[in-house]
Amino acid sequence: MSGLTPAGVEGFWGPVTSTLDWCEENYLLSHYVAEWWNTTSNLVFHVTALIGIYNAVRVKAEARIIYSFLALAVVGTGSAAFHGSLTYEMQLMDELPMIYGSCIFVFSTLQTFPPGKFPTLTSIVLAVYALFVTVVYIMLRDPVFHQVSYAVLVAITSLVPIAHINKLGRIYPGTKRVLWFLYVTSLGSYLFGFLLWNIDNFYCDAFRSWKNTTGYPLRVLGELHAWWHLLTGYGSYGSVILSQYMRLLALGKANTVEFKYYGILPVIVPRDHKRGKGE
Repeated sequence: MSGLTPAGVEGFWGPVTSTLDWCEENYLLSHYVAEWWNTTSNLVFHVTALIGIYNAVRVKAEARIIYSFLALAVVGTGSAAFHGSLTYEMQLMDELPMIYGSCIFVFSTLQTFPPGKFPTLTSIVLAVYALFVTVVYIMLRDPVFHQVSYAVLVAITSLVPIAHINKLGRIYPGTKRVLWFLYVTSLGSYLFGFLLWNIDNFYCDAFRSWKNTTGYPLRVLGELHAWWHLLTGYGSYGSVILSQYMRLLALGKANTVEFKYYGILPVIVPRDHKRGKGE
C-alpha cells in the first residue's frame, strides 16, 4: 500500500508521517498535493452532501438526515486533507469522522420505525463505541483496527435495511421495487468500490507499471483508490436517501414528498401539489 515520492522530490507537506500511503505516486502532479486524484475525487462527497442538505431543508427533513449529509461532507474534507498531505494528523481527520458519521447512519437505520425502541440507549451505546474506537485507535495506531471497527458499522447499515424494506413492502406494496432498487444500487456501488480498493492495495506494482507505461489521460482509469471514493461517495449518499425515504414511509409522510432520479442521482424533493391537482 505504499506510494513513493519521485526521487529527489519532497512535497510541500514534507515527509510522509501517516501510517498508510496509497498506490498513487506522491506529488506527481503538484508540489502541494501528495495524491492528486485521491484528493480531488473527494469532491463527490461535497457535491452529494450539498445536494442532500439542500433538498432535506426543502422537505423539512429530520435533523438525523441533515446530520447524515453533513457527515458525508466532513468525511470528504478529512479524506482530502489526508490524501493531500499524507500526515498522521490529517489521517485521523479522515478516519475518525468515518466512524462518527457511520454511527449517525446506524442510529438512523435502527430508529426507522416509530416509536423508536430505546433511542437514548442507542445514542449512548454508539457514543461509547465511537469513543472506544477513538481512544484505542490513537493508542494502537493500527489501520486494521480502524478498518474492522468501521466494517462493523457498515455491516449494520447494510443488513438492517433488508428487514425494513420487507416490512415496508408489505405495508406499501407499490414502494417495494423502488426501495430494493435504491438499496441494491447504493450497496452495489459501495461494494464495487471496496473491490477496487482491495485490487489497488494488492496489485499496486502492476497497476503502477501500467499507468507509467500508458500515460495520460488513460492512466487516470488506473487510479483505483480515487474510484473507491467516487463509488463509495455515491453509495453512501444513496444509503442516506434510502434511510430518509424509509423513515418517511414509516411515519406515513411519504405522500408529502416526491422520490425521483436526476440522472443517476436519487433525490427526495417537495411534492408538486399543483401538478398533482392537474393530473
